[in-house]
Amino acid sequence: MIGSMDSPSVVLSCLIASTPGLGSEEVCYALAASGVVGNPSDYFDPLKAPSRSREWRILGSEREFPVRYIESVQESGTGHNGVCSMEVTWPHLRWMLHICRAALGASDDRAIRTDAEVVEACFPKLRYFHLRSRDTGLQAVRWYEALYPVIEDPGDRLGSSGRRPPKSEAVRSLESLLQRYERSWNSFLEIHGIVAKAVYLDFSPDSVATCANEIIESL
Repeated sequence: MIGSMDSPSVVLSCLIASTPGLGSEEVCYALAASGVVGNPSDYFDPLKAPSRSREWRILGSEREFPVRYIESVQESGTGHNGVCSMEVTWPHLRWMLHICRAALGASDDRAIRTDAEVVEACFPKLRYFHLRSRDTGLQAVRWYEALYPVIEDPGDRLGSSGRRPPKSEAVRSLESLLQRYERSWNSFLEIHGIVAKAVYLDFSPDSVATCANEIIESL
């Protein structure tokens, strides 16, 4: 069996399913600050994996890496009460599944597992929360602004805000991509018979706190 994957220190796992531009980072910060939902973060963002691996000091042989990575996620994501939480953006799910399957490896006592079973084998008693927006157009604008942040322009060619106005065709493309990601999450949950609690962000000032409270009250 795989190290702390069977550790009684993880009494409950939470996966926050999200898409880009939602503001899921702020929700994770609020959940972590509550002290009751562990320390959720985007642990399975493959672009951040190298820096996390250095921080966790787990760089080593290819064979050992997946196990050590999962154990480090458990350790980092678990709070004092044994709740382990993580946020997974749809494009990062594939890498998460790859790492989980590799971590189970030869120690897995089942030759074939579904994707959902693989995740729960690494994160026991798993509950899903589906973070969503009813306004994917605004979400696409927020994602665009995250991709193209404020820049300094000495000539002020961009206007006083320092930001290029969003290009309508780019925002439409991002919105279409977001809608595809949402359909993909819905299909994943339906195929595996997972009942996830939908939690909606409306981008109002109180929305982050409201979403965090909804998740906390559902545990």
